[in-house]
Amino acid sequence: MRSWIEDTDELISDPSHEDVQRFVASGRPFWLDIEDPTDDVIDRLASTIGLHPLAVEDSKGFGQRGKLERYGDMAMIVGFGIEDGTAFEVHTYYTPAFLITLRRDPSTTFDTMHRTGSVRPFLGGDPIRLLHQVISLLHGQARAVIDEMDDRLDHLESQVLLDPTDEQLIEIASVKQRATILRRTLTPGRDIAARAATVRELPGVTADSMLYLADISDELHLVVADLAAISDRCLGVLTLHSSLTSNRQGAASRQLAAVATVFLPITFVVGFFGMNFASLVDNIDGWAAFLVFGIGLNLACVGVTFLWLTRRGWR
Repeated sequence: MRSWIEDTDELISDPSHEDVQRFVASGRPFWLDIEDPTDDVIDRLASTIGLHPLAVEDSKGFGQRGKLERYGDMAMIVGFGIEDGTAFEVHTYYTPAFLITLRRDPSTTFDTMHRTGSVRPFLGGDPIRLLHQVISLLHGQARAVIDEMDDRLDHLESQVLLDPTDEQLIEIASVKQRATILRRTLTPGRDIAARAATVRELPGVTADSMLYLADISDELHLVVADLAAISDRCLGVLTLHSSLTSNRQGAASRQLAAVATVFLPITFVVGFFGMNFASLVDNIDGWAAFLVFGIGLNLACVGVTFLWLTRRGWR
């Protein structure tokens, strides 16, 4: 487990319970971030800041859908960040006095924010500004993931147009599955604006706070819409692959049909002259008969059939 607590003046790594109590008692806005908290840590935190038992239960179990709930004078937001193409769950407790984030997974984005102090200026007022900045940074990686999938689909589309293969189908399906998983994970949390009244009723929340909350909701809507567009593009590329494959199979079938058509009259001629009737065996003899009936007639059948196929537009 790792943790950080900071305000505009100081940052403490792995703070003690007494440090947390001191920051709470100071009355200054602060941010407490805990990575992989134990049940005991969550219980002590609950006793210090007054977490609702339902919120404690959710944060101990994780595995929640995106949501926004109010517990007394505090709002709990379950959201998701994206790193290395996968989503990780973040539980956020917000009041105008502090911001607390709990997460199971390590995050280079969070580590960078703590190391550089880039978000510390946002702690000078309502912590909603910090929450807005954190979510923007986390979903900035979502934009990179979406762009990477979009570029991959561009490349796959070009390959499909040149030569559709089974390996491309596997790769397209993989991109679609990845986009679908991310979209399903983020979709429940995008409708934060619909629960804005829940936050508006918290003591100390201002109209400016609601603007930041609405912008967070808009950003989530945009990410989910882009992921849905990636899924639609995958379906389009799959349809293109199927169409080109069908066209190639159709062309091969036409070629086979043309060959069969050419040999059909030849087969009839061979079958006719292959019958052992006396009128044929006794009366057809010599090189002249062989050249006329054996070779000439077959070549004539091929020539007439080819001419007929050409006029019918077969290629």
